[in-house]
Amino acid sequence: MLKIHTTLAAACAVLALTAASQAGAQDAAEETREALDSMPALIAQMADKLRPVADSIGVDISDLMREMEPLMRAAFPTPPEGDASWAYSFRFENNNSVTDSGAATEGRQTVLADAQACAALYPLGGPVVHFRRIHRDGLIGHQCIMRSYEDSMGVLISETYAEGADRHMSASYAAAASVEDDPDAARALFEPVVDSNIGLAVELADLALESAIRAVPGGPDPD
Repeated sequence: MLKIHTTLAAACAVLALTAASQAGAQDAAEETREALDSMPALIAQMADKLRPVADSIGVDISDLMREMEPLMRAAFPTPPEGDASWAYSFRFENNNSVTDSGAATEGRQTVLADAQACAALYPLGGPVVHFRRIHRDGLIGHQCIMRSYEDSMGVLISETYAEGADRHMSASYAAAASVEDDPDAARALFEPVVDSNIGLAVELADLALESAIRAVPGGPDPD
């Protein structure tokens, strides 16, 4: 039995700003502009990481990024005012497994039925802010998205899983925002972009799902 296992990962893209406490308002504003100017480079990094996904579903990466870039930009938080030391990051990873015999693949997970099951499986993930069941092209599964705040950091985690007779896939998305030594500021930084990060997580999960549907045993490794 031949099994193909591929991993497509988008490494952390980080937008961070640290303004020294002695810096004036003009210096802090300049650092903010520099941080925001780095967005194109971060998006280009993500494009490189998503290229294998685009190839696996037969989409040109430039066409894919025309759709994805606005979602990525919307997921970035607005920099806090003043001399706050802050950071934002996101990460996406996708795994596919498919056999050529029609037999079930190893490493399968539990398909969750509802948000309550999601909360029980990931008790440290925080409240479930989005849950959906997946039924597509012979695959069944779920996407579970949670959001939590701890100390001076807000975190959103998305876990997606789907399976069919001869394949299964998983996809994870995580985003985090922090403001040093200021839990209230961290919440104020992250909360306005939680919905945008949920939207980005859903789109990335759909890409991963499409990649799993089209995966063939013995095909080229996208990595």
